[in-house]
Amino acid sequence: MEEIYFSVVIPSYNRAEHLPVVIRSFLEQEHRLFEVIVVDDGSKDNSKEVVTSFKDERIHYYYKENGERGAARNYGAARAKGTYVTFFDSDDIVYPWYLSNAAKQLSAINKPECYAQAFEFRNIMPQSFPPRPDSNPESIIINRKLTKENFLACNGVFVRRDILKTYGFSEQRELSGSEDWVLWLQLAANYSFHFSPVVCSCLVNHSGRGEMNVHPEKMKVRLKLLIEMMRNDEEIGKFGRLEKQQLLSSGYLFAATKLADFGIYKFSAIYRLLKSMQYRLSVIGRHNFYVTIRKIFFSWH
Repeated sequence: MEEIYFSVVIPSYNRAEHLPVVIRSFLEQEHRLFEVIVVDDGSKDNSKEVVTSFKDERIHYYYKENGERGAARNYGAARAKGTYVTFFDSDDIVYPWYLSNAAKQLSAINKPECYAQAFEFRNIMPQSFPPRPDSNPESIIINRKLTKENFLACNGVFVRRDILKTYGFSEQRELSGSEDWVLWLQLAANYSFHFSPVVCSCLVNHSGRGEMNVHPEKMKVRLKLLIEMMRNDEEIGKFGRLEKQQLLSSGYLFAATKLADFGIYKFSAIYRLLKSMQYRLSVIGRHNFYVTIRKIFFSWH
């Protein structure tokens, strides 16, 4: 059986202190056929010195003017040589079986266009790897689930390189933080999106994460743009009518939840909750619906 060659694209902006950890975690992979492409998105720190200090021919460094995460990922994907491109954040970590699990699953399902595998959250960077999972369950199809929520991160998603010649991340700055969900939806509207529940990486929560430091007005603009793309994007429009209704209901619920988090957009959050019910009344049975209600009416800022 032919082994799969992977390209790992890591966008980074002023993350010199984090890069050694994630690069080392890839160098400790059981699967050895890969390259790591670090895209320095206009950093002002010593990221170049940090990356080039690794004397391994599989590690590549590119610098570009700042264009946000979507543009940096596309830049790296355009330079990839692997059969599959996987995207990873500069402040997280992979476990040793990240690529080997992907290679096994992808070969078993005849090398699909898009595939993802599970990750876990940690509040601090793990000092050692957890035990390797004993079982290796078969992958499942998640197309419809992606119309309900974006439960994926860029960490763990693999897209066949030939597909990325047609599809890519939105490079609109205003959408930054939700550009990944848009791409997953475009892919899911056109291909079977496979998912392995095996936990293969770790997303580390810390105060410096971009998602934890979003200005309220920027978030409001981003959510408006996200809904517009869910409604009007031609590729996403290839979903059936019921899936499209589900997606718009989920999009409005997501927007309501995010706005409620700030405490200053209560009426905007209520409006979006009502819109989510308009598209799919069953949304009232979802956990996030009640969480958002509680944030709006019982949290005071």
